[in-house]
Amino acid sequence: MCKNESHPLYGYFMAKVSATIFECDADDVNRLIEAKKSELKITRISNPSKETVMKAINKYEMAKHCRWKAR
Repeated sequence: MCKNESHPLYGYFMAKVSATIFECDADDVNRLIEAKKSELKITRISNPSKETVMKAINKYEMAKHCRWKAR
């Protein structure tokens, strides 16, 4: 069992538990995707694919701009 914070798999375990319980608000995610797409168009890519946009969004941006809710 992975219940001690010093355990090497503790962070991985807690991330998986959190992902099972919580999810990002879909409207917030869509707005973030559109904003990132616009940012990419301005900086370097004329017509970025959804995959490219999703790769450009990091976990810190998701945490900052998206509300989380329980499933």
